[in-house]
Amino acid sequence: MISTLPSYTEAMYFLDAQDLLVGVSDYCNYPSDAKKLPRFGTSFEISLEKLIKENVNTVLLAEVQGSRIKENLEKVGIKTIVIPYKKLADATAMFETINKNFNLDKDKQIKLFQSKMNSLLSPLKKKKKVLMVIDEKFKNSKLHELRAIGTGNYFNEIITRLGATNVISSNGYPLLDLENLLKLKFDILIRVSDRKIENAKNWRSSIFKDKIYLYEKDYAVVLGPRTLNLIEDFREILK
Repeated sequence: MISTLPSYTEAMYFLDAQDLLVGVSDYCNYPSDAKKLPRFGTSFEISLEKLIKENVNTVLLAEVQGSRIKENLEKVGIKTIVIPYKKLADATAMFETINKNFNLDKDKQIKLFQSKMNSLLSPLKKKKKVLMVIDEKFKNSKLHELRAIGTGNYFNEIITRLGATNVISSNGYPLLDLENLLKLKFDILIRVSDRKIENAKNWRSSIFKDKIYLYEKDYAVVLGPRTLNLIEDFREILK
């Protein structure tokens, strides 16, 4: 069986089903044992020839709009299991789907995960206004524009459940120039990244230096078992 997303790979390890994996996506680097497995591409581009050569019979696949990967895999007799991975509830749904398809008998473990998540998501007393950012552009060390995190994703769900307010009410990840950014009123700006932020120095000397929180965690953009860590981190940031 092949996993085509880091989320699925981490889910397999969480459910003690890693022995079923014969390969992973190009971006699966956690846990460390996953780095040792053969790479087969991603849900957007997968090596069909390699799958056939290695006699792979099942692929955990993300739904990609307009893609024919699922159709092509099934044409050659490879089973596909499409698993959601974008909303907070998808973390539990992911575990349940894998648990059911492979008869893993991990119901108690999944319920415990959900219970821990619900506990961590209990509302905080402080109702902060939050601007979340995933990318930015500086010109001559001055902030020029940024890519914000709007609604329709698990970051928004997390801060909302914690009692905070996302100052971006539009869906998706809108691009904001400095003029529109200055119109927003927020208590804290969280720059979310799964790696070291190249513009960290510029952020710390920007006009938002007293409001910026640079959040650099590899699990920030991987919905799955470590989402509990993400929620716990956000609780601390928003206290």
